Amino acid sequence: MKWFIRIVLSAFILCLGGWLLYKERMLFPDFKDINYIFLGLLFLFQSLFFWTTGWTFALLTRLVGVRLCLFETYGLSIINTFGNYLGPFKPGAAIKAFYLKKKRNLPYTQFLSIMGANVFLGMTVTGGTAIVLIVILGNLRNHQDLIVLICSTALFLVGLVPFFLRKGPLSRIKWPAFLESTKEGINIIFGNLTSVLLISLTYLVQILHTGIIFKVAFLAFGIEFPFYKAVFIAVFSSLSYVVAVTPNNIGIQETVSGLLALLVGADFIQGVAASSLVRVSHIAISFLLAPYFLGKLFEDVPFKIRDFLKPRTGTAS
Repeated sequence: MKWFIRIVLSAFILCLGGWLLYKERMLFPDFKDINYIFLGLLFLFQSLFFWTTGWTFALLTRLVGVRLCLFETYGLSIINTFGNYLGPFKPGAAIKAFYLKKKRNLPYTQFLSIMGANVFLGMTVTGGTAIVLIVILGNLRNHQDLIVLICSTALFLVGLVPFFLRKGPLSRIKWPAFLESTKEGINIIFGNLTSVLLISLTYLVQILHTGIIFKVAFLAFGIEFPFYKAVFIAVFSSLSYVVAVTPNNIGIQETVSGLLALLVGADFIQGVAASSLVRVSHIAISFLLAPYFLGKLFEDVPFKIRDFLKPRTGTAS
């Protein structure tokens, strides 16, 4: 039922985006008029963004005893993004899990712990940032802003679930046997409050970094767009990953960015155009660099098709 809901929501967003694009197609910016200086800056900031996301993941892996070098940190971030473009439901994560299992002896259950912590911390920081932005910049008498505030608060509270699972009545909930190791891993991660706070700051850096990327994308089209509005789009467009089932959120994020642009006083088409330019740079960098990092990181990794397609969830061998 959960996947059915996500598919329906994704289809609805794509259809809505397609209808709005057709309706306002004459307003779409001409890509021939792009400012190439800002386009170059966009590619630069997008390249650096892989460091930002990789940094967060590297800090999470340290909590389960795996220290990634700088090459692995950046390379796995590139490979993860590349893999996610190959199909729905984030296949890039499977490639990353396979590498860590074979190269760093990290059990798949521990990897699931990291991914779970990544989701929950991301929800907490994103939801908290969204609450601050909507309270400061929004109009709570507006029904749209009020709905966004309620959704952001719900997201923030859901992100706090691991803290409640560690202590109190919820800690006594019995998990399925195959997820018990994952639960233990999440408890280890969230038991280190100092590290959790540091990692949470890296999510805030990601949000600000994405805001810069969107700001530069608008400037590439000659559109003056305040930075705080770019951050607003960065925060809420990231929430679209909750429902998306398309490869790396293609189409969903662009539609959501257009709708968010409407909320902050811009045109839907401008939001879609800027987001599409961000997408182009994202795809170009990941596809350009992925073959190199795949060759370097996997050159001495023992590979068997059955191990990759059917990863066991037991402890590392």
